[in-house]
Amino acid sequence: MARASVLAWCAFVVAGCAQSPRDDANESVRSARLALSADGTRTEATVADLLARSPVPVLAPSDRTLARPLLSVGREYAALTGRDHDVTIHVQATRAARVVPAIEPLAGTHDLRGTRGFLGVNEGIRTASWVEGNTAYSVDVECTSPTADRCQDDTYLLELVSHLIPIGGAGR
Repeated sequence: MARASVLAWCAFVVAGCAQSPRDDANESVRSARLALSADGTRTEATVADLLARSPVPVLAPSDRTLARPLLSVGREYAALTGRDHDVTIHVQATRAARVVPAIEPLAGTHDLRGTRGFLGVNEGIRTASWVEGNTAYSVDVECTSPTADRCQDDTYLLELVSHLIPIGGAGR
């Protein structure tokens, strides 16, 4: 666990984490139960507090409710994880970037959220990644079974990415 900055994990029980527009997001996510600081001590925090601490905009699905969602916020990133029946969904965002002057950036291979991005599969986990508003995002979809319909192609992943909405976080 990174100890340099507050790394807050928040397990929260919410019916509809992102079922409403951004203005109503605090209402939807206010039932936070637990947060941990970087040294592992318990601190009370609400999901709204964690979202306010996020250095990047946090995206969440608007068309489904995540079961057992977990929000992690660090100095340069935020990550939201939850389950949609037999699928675990991870949405990560970061402003950290490494630029190597001798290497040109690659153009994306797929249209994702109004920009070009990448799709991939590693160990059966489907991934989409793109840059939006100076923030790098990735979404991972991991099925409980390698034969699950939602992980046989990119259809579910692309639908999920197209329905992500900002629920909080900073936009520097």
